[in-house]
Amino acid sequence: ALGCYTADCAPVFLYSKDIKTIGIVHSGWQGTFKQINEKMIEKFKQIGAKIDELSVAIGPSISTLSYEVGQEFYDRFVSKDSSSAAFFVHKDGKIYYNNSGYIAYKYNQAGVRNIDISSYDTYTDDRMFSHRYYTHYGKKNGRMLSFILLN
Repeated sequence: ALGCYTADCAPVFLYSKDIKTIGIVHSGWQGTFKQINEKMIEKFKQIGAKIDELSVAIGPSISTLSYEVGQEFYDRFVSKDSSSAAFFVHKDGKIYYNNSGYIAYKYNQAGVRNIDISSYDTYTDDRMFSHRYYTHYGKKNGRMLSFILLN
């Protein structure tokens, strides 16, 4: 079993059917920006996985309209990868970021076809921990443990 703690960042679960191997990635904006998901794909390739046999599930994380960011954040992403602009929403003078969508896009670009994205929003769902929510409202913080098991 493998696990990671999150509280708005996306836990990304990987399973390679052909070589019976699992992986997990903690992919917040920084990890996504630093290409942690692309690095995981390369690791799977190095151990013999066929990317078209890979399944990816992106777990509960902060959703787009809960994830307001600044102009400098937007500029940083778009200057590194112009295709990331599609994963930002400009609404009422504010900018919002879709981390899960961008992660899924990166796996799809690498050839992964079986990708699932959780619809749970850690910011608005009171059953989950959200670092951003607790920071905004001065409440106690916590983390969620996500795990994957190969049986």
